[in-house]
Amino acid sequence: MKKILLLVLFLFLSACSGGEDVMDTKITASNRDEIVQKAMPQMSDTERKLLLGYVARHMGAQMLGSMMSNSPPASGGDWASLPEGETLSSILSEQKDFEANQGE
Repeated sequence: MKKILLLVLFLFLSACSGGEDVMDTKITASNRDEIVQKAMPQMSDTERKLLLGYVARHMGAQMLGSMMSNSPPASGGDWASLPEGETLSSILSEQKDFEANQGE
């Protein structure tokens, strides 16, 4: 009986541990930095370059927009240009498509 209870407890804790891949976690203003910090060790060099390319491209657009409107750029942490509601997987896919289309 004790072994069965331990097994049930183990299975319950395993199920509750989340197990969600950080690459597929939706980004919010409050979890951006944490998601990137957790994802970086898992990412390949190619994925890191795609992420940095995405950030550079969108930060440039944000800076240009703020210069044109004479307003200060929005702040929000190191990864503020990552859009809320998206995942790192979708961001990397978008940047990969963007870079592929630049060669055309």
